[in-house]
Amino acid sequence: NNDASSIYFSENIAGNWHINIFDFSTRLQKRLIEGYRAVVPYRDKFVAVAESGQVTVLNSSLDKEQQLPIELNLRNSYRIFIRDDRLIIVNRLDSSDWLLAQYNFTEKELVEKLVKSNQLGTEVSVDGKGVKLLYVKDKEASSKLVSLGYNFGYN
Repeated sequence: NNDASSIYFSENIAGNWHINIFDFSTRLQKRLIEGYRAVVPYRDKFVAVAESGQVTVLNSSLDKEQQLPIELNLRNSYRIFIRDDRLIIVNRLDSSDWLLAQYNFTEKELVEKLVKSNQLGTEVSVDGKGVKLLYVKDKEASSKLVSLGYNFGYN
């Protein structure tokens, strides 16, 4: 939550996804909604990712208000950020490439960009303003078997 008094988290029980909320002051948790994998507060609403990967805006009563033109690949990692009036999504595709998507709520405009996996690493995020992509470049590791010259007992 934006005021840090609570946190939203997802949970999978027997193949069914739920969004829960944990209140730090009362130390209690309750189920918020079923059928969603992720939820991010946005003003007095929520941006939610359904089990299908469809991204939807929910109103404060958790009713569907608007379906966004974005569907995530939930088999791989994804990150969701809200910065000002922009939804920013970073999603790893089956090809290992990254899809960067930005939806502007004011303009109702979606911009997507494909970034090759060799340009980024496996961990990706955005800065606090949502204008810079942050990533950890994977280190190229050589196998110890190769670097030590191990030949499976034929030395």
